[in-house]
Amino acid sequence: MGTFYNLPNYTNATSSSDTYIYNCDGVQAAFLFGVPQVAIFQDYDTNAPTHAFNATYNVGKGYTMTVGLIGGGGGMPVGSTFELDLFYVDASLNMDIIASTTVTNTPETFATDTEFIDYQVTLPPVKASDAWAGQRIGVQFQATPDFYDAAMWGGYWDADNVRLVETTPLSLGGAGVTNGQFGFTVQSEPNVVFQVLATTNLALPMSSWTSLGTITNLSGSTNFVDASSAATQKYYTAQVVSP
Repeated sequence: MGTFYNLPNYTNATSSSDTYIYNCDGVQAAFLFGVPQVAIFQDYDTNAPTHAFNATYNVGKGYTMTVGLIGGGGGMPVGSTFELDLFYVDASLNMDIIASTTVTNTPETFATDTEFIDYQVTLPPVKASDAWAGQRIGVQFQATPDFYDAAMWGGYWDADNVRLVETTPLSLGGAGVTNGQFGFTVQSEPNVVFQVLATTNLALPMSSWTSLGTITNLSGSTNFVDASSAATQKYYTAQVVSP
């Protein structure tokens, strides 16, 4: 693995042509040979002694890692795979992968070698009971061709613009009744516009639920009160209208 320059009319170290990737972030990107266990990873300990990467899996938060990829380089076999992982290191110093996404090289998936395609691995909101709650975040991407089939080995992947984002998923909580009216708190990312829906019959499709209003969650936490709730039993949900 290594890096290569991405400049117009520059011959890349991993290519015999002057391929220019127009959406590369900056003038350099990484390449990884399509061989089992070729990988790049980062966590708290890989940054010793500064430990600059000191992010943790926080309860109630979701996590998404995005990587720009180009597959098929250097005559890579069709069907060769690449994996994006989120992990943590447990008390026995094992790298425990808790979310992963597999990308497969096909002519349809990577129709051009001049554009990075974004792929993501997403971890749902962390629960207090999860073993990784409060643990330090680890990120990894790796070539994963069939270890036992050498015919699937070879070629290279290009990778660029790795992004890790912590999010507050849309959720309802803090329910209660005040002056005979039912209400709850909605948590989300700031400025998310959402619609509150209600029904008295869970068997109904979502399209038949009643809209109680559309709200912009300016701060990331806002209260909602159903003025029509009275004593009727209802079920509630919220849907994002626009991020």
